[in-house]
Amino acid sequence: MDELATLIPQYIKYAIPFFIVAMIIECLLARKLGKKKHYRINDTINNLTMGMFSQIIEIIFGLSFFFAYVWFYENCRFFNLESSWYVWILCFLGYDFLYYAFHYFGHKVSIVWGSHEPHHSSEEFNYSVALRQGAFQKFFSFSFYFPLAILGFHPITWVICKQINSIYKFLPHTRLIGKMWRPIEFLFSTPSHHRVHHAKNPEYLDKNFGGVFIIWDRIFGTFKEEKEEPAYGIIRPLESWNPFWGQVKNWVLLFKKCKSTIGLLNKVKVIFLGPSWSPSGPTHLPEVDPSYVKYDGGVKSVKKNIYLIASYLFCMNIFLSFEILTYTTTEKTLVITYIVFSLINVGLLFENGPWAKKLELTRIVLCSLVGLTYAFFFLKSNVITAIILLTGISFSALFFRLFDNKIQ
Repeated sequence: MDELATLIPQYIKYAIPFFIVAMIIECLLARKLGKKKHYRINDTINNLTMGMFSQIIEIIFGLSFFFAYVWFYENCRFFNLESSWYVWILCFLGYDFLYYAFHYFGHKVSIVWGSHEPHHSSEEFNYSVALRQGAFQKFFSFSFYFPLAILGFHPITWVICKQINSIYKFLPHTRLIGKMWRPIEFLFSTPSHHRVHHAKNPEYLDKNFGGVFIIWDRIFGTFKEEKEEPAYGIIRPLESWNPFWGQVKNWVLLFKKCKSTIGLLNKVKVIFLGPSWSPSGPTHLPEVDPSYVKYDGGVKSVKKNIYLIASYLFCMNIFLSFEILTYTTTEKTLVITYIVFSLINVGLLFENGPWAKKLELTRIVLCSLVGLTYAFFFLKSNVITAIILLTGISFSALFFRLFDNKIQ
């Protein structure tokens, strides 16, 4: 299995420069068209941070998910499907159908919705939202693809189809592309279709689940054509830039709802039926309020926004240089802890939390001390040197911004 793991391609990692360029082009084009609020700094950083959290879970558990598929392939498969062109097409279609099935399931089962809701919680719709993912969704979704293993699709074939499917799903997350050529709109998930999926308008809820193909929605009656302009986000807005809260908020609310519900059977239903279910009947879905103002609380100063952007870019640089197969367990733990702690506090600083500055100072001091101790006493400078340099730079910038004036 370990040898097989080394053959896993990294197409998504190679696609990251394309994602970045696409976001920059979309942002510049939106501004040129007078749509400056398509991208907001706080929302964009929050989207990218949530995506990074998802990838950290992939780093920690991804091989376990892969080996689970391999086990079913080696022990339960019905056929030995050779790597021919039609097998690739069948695997790609099969993966996309099973993605549709899980996506539908994720909207209809409350506990699973808690893992998928983070992707929908942004109140914008742009390419950065495509990278905003539920970190814990993989724990619910990975078993949905075991039928492909049982049918006999090779693990590497499955992984490649999965990655191509994921790269395609980035493309429909834009407001700048209108409806496309009719055959494309009929067959594929397009920006128009996916805008409907991300809308919180009552008539658009739980529609257009397709990943690459929209034909599954047409077949199973979940298709809805875009007519009026969507309003984006979730029914109960997140109203926070804290990425950790963004990942767990729905489960916290679900726990409270379950705790307050009378009767064991009703408690089970709260967890496993739809998010709108309650013992007294379905929750009323409110109409979109035209006067609603999107959450935009926190830092307004350009200088402080620059600091927070730089802090995020430092973390992203460390993350992109992460080598899971060569780092020791201690190195992985230190790097992941640094990234998670840093990015949570970037979100808290965006919110102007009352204790965010003290926590940031604590983070910088601790990271510097741990980095220096690990480098000098354990001679592991190849990984930790980057952390020392970045925390040193951050500490200098932080000292200036903490004692220059209060965060507005």
